[in-house]
Amino acid sequence: MTRWQLSTPILAIVPYFLMEYDISNFWITAIISNIIGSLIFYKVDKYIFQSVKAIDYQAKYYELSEIHDNLQDEYLVHLTKELDKLKDETSI
Repeated sequence: MTRWQLSTPILAIVPYFLMEYDISNFWITAIISNIIGSLIFYKVDKYIFQSVKAIDYQAKYYELSEIHDNLQDEYLVHLTKELDKLKDETSI
């Protein structure tokens, strides 16, 4: 949460300094501010997205995905067996 609060001054200060060079177009100042902010916070963002929590979340997601797939396969096998039983019962 703090990272996003730290980037706010950059988005406010950079346009102020750009106005000193007669660059006052909103879109140009917004683009330049965001580029400067992304260069400053690149390492911070990289750390956030590669943190232990993010990695644990990804691992848990893949684990749950595998469990879901296995349960789905087991359920399909069960349904197939039940359908085979019904076929055998109705063919008699």
